[in-house]
Amino acid sequence: MCIFGTHIYIYNIEKIVKQTPLTYEWLPANSFGDGVFRNKGIYNFRKDLAFVKVQLDNNNKWIKL
Repeated sequence: MCIFGTHIYIYNIEKIVKQTPLTYEWLPANSFGDGVFRNKGIYNFRKDLAFVKVQLDNNNKWIKL
């Protein structure tokens, strides 16, 4: 699940792994702030691969897109 502003996208992780290339970025190795970085593989969650999309409307109610 990813939240983008007033939108929520729910994903099937197997579909993400199959259809999205793995990219690598230098990210902190831990949360201690010790300056250690590691080249970690990440998947980018594309909005078009979500199987459930909902949005918060002006009345604070969730509507399915």
